[in-house]
Amino acid sequence: MVNSPVAGSAARRAAVEASRAEVVTAYLAGESFHSLCIRWGVSNTWLTKQFDAWGIIRRTQAEAFALARNGGPAGAAAMAGRTRDATELEERVRRAVAVAWPGGQVRVSSPLGSLGAHVRRVMVSGDGEWYAKVARGTDDAGVRREAACLRWLSPLEPRVPSACLVDDVLFTRAVTGPSLASRLTAEPERTVELLAVTLAEAGLLARMCGHLPLPLDITRIQTGTGLHTDFLTRFATRPSDTATGPSCGLLDQLHRAVEPLIGGYRPPARRELSHGSLCVEHVRWPAPNTPTLLSPRLRMAPIDDDLAQLLSRTLLTAAVMDPIDMRRSRILHGVDAVINDRERQVRGQGATRRWAGHLLVRCLMDMACHTAACFSAPRPYSPHVRRIIDHALPLIAFFARSTRMARDDGRAWTRMLEHVGAVYL
Repeated sequence: MVNSPVAGSAARRAAVEASRAEVVTAYLAGESFHSLCIRWGVSNTWLTKQFDAWGIIRRTQAEAFALARNGGPAGAAAMAGRTRDATELEERVRRAVAVAWPGGQVRVSSPLGSLGAHVRRVMVSGDGEWYAKVARGTDDAGVRREAACLRWLSPLEPRVPSACLVDDVLFTRAVTGPSLASRLTAEPERTVELLAVTLAEAGLLARMCGHLPLPLDITRIQTGTGLHTDFLTRFATRPSDTATGPSCGLLDQLHRAVEPLIGGYRPPARRELSHGSLCVEHVRWPAPNTPTLLSPRLRMAPIDDDLAQLLSRTLLTAAVMDPIDMRRSRILHGVDAVINDRERQVRGQGATRRWAGHLLVRCLMDMACHTAACFSAPRPYSPHVRRIIDHALPLIAFFARSTRMARDDGRAWTRMLEHVGAVYL
């Protein structure tokens, strides 16, 4: 009996759906869309619909050509793995400083503790204090995207800092005042208020963006795919296959702990303009009641991605505190209140019962991504990164417990907060 072509096609489609994590991971790691269609025996049209349903944004034609020129997945991995040495980074900053302030009296600091970029403080006589940021790797696209966002948002100062890009070195004017992390530590009883003001400011920024003309160099930034794609990209391959050095063992343990999150999650279909980097370290308070939001990534992400990321970084701030420190419990009570308030709002707007579960999974994903970035951070370590590394094993144990119970029920958040409160050295 000859097998029906229709039955064979249905079986291949079912295989793709059952192997969603593998398909998405391969695409994010650099395999072409056309190659995936051939390998799995499905049509371009059908797989496009599946990517739309999964919330995965396809590469533009220009991005696909650039990836092919770099040698496909292997070339992408090689480019991602290449880093500039300290001498080259220092020279790039100094050359850009000379172009930005020719003949000026300028003093450049030693490297600052930063994740993902080489950052130095630049003091300019008559022009105040700036920060210079350059990519450690050979791909400057991230710095260019941030510069494009800041240029677009420049009419909204002081809600965002002023900035300029010189030879792929991003200069942003320093913003005085404490960070949100510092304020949460100093004023834990005000956690609800501080988080609410930050979220309101991010929402206002997004609404104001709608009235600005959209430049061509930012259109691709708007189509980012959110925290779940950041997570899949970070954990697409086992660290033991790509990492070297003392952090490799920790990264491998972390990967094993968060493995339950890698497959089987579909983010909310509804999207909104997201700040994309709403971390406690990227919120500064030059005035008591008006924060400035740093390092915007601006992307169309699943609804409440900013909330999930802000809660994620707040929970990590609490997790690395001394367990007998009352500030930890006050911050956790504040986070619980923020979640309950937001859940009441979205239920009133017709959200499903799955809302809390969606938020929890994305929060865990961002916590895992940030923890992995800290494990891989180069020296010098910032105080925050140092605390994350000091708490490495308790945090890995926390992820192992929390990812196993992450589900869409009303008790998941309660257990999650209990697990954060149980992290100790």
